[in-house]
Amino acid sequence: MSLESHRRYLGFVPGEPWPDWALACQAGRVPFPPAAVGFAGSRSLPDEAESLVRRVVRGAAAAGRSLATGCAVGADAFALRAAVDLRAAEQLTVFSAFGPYGFGAWRDSAIGPVLNAAKAGAKVRWFAGGPEAVDLRARLAARTFALVSFLACRPGS
Repeated sequence: MSLESHRRYLGFVPGEPWPDWALACQAGRVPFPPAAVGFAGSRSLPDEAESLVRRVVRGAAAAGRSLATGCAVGADAFALRAAVDLRAAEQLTVFSAFGPYGFGAWRDSAIGPVLNAAKAGAKVRWFAGGPEAVDLRARLAARTFALVSFLACRPGS
């Protein structure tokens, strides 16, 4: 899917102003701001999307929000790198389907960004979807459920 397709999906229309919610996020002024902001999405986002993810991470972090993401390439990796680069890793909780040093990882795991985030102070929930012995698809689904549950349990999220 192209960057333009992703933008349309999110409510961005080429040639028109950004949607109100996106402007509010960029400025750090989200009405009824959530206590935690989760980042998840496509594993095949184009590289150009990284700057958009970075702006949203910057706005959420500047507003003092907790950040949460998964462990895959694409949107998760973009959020991980942004949090580390913006020195917001201590606000970040990572839900990893694999363990320390990449044990249990698969081809679409963002091992490097997860390990870098951990070194920078992020809280990593290793094997958040269950131990390595659990089927990968089930582990990924359970990891996502853990991330969504984490966000749902935060007042204001």
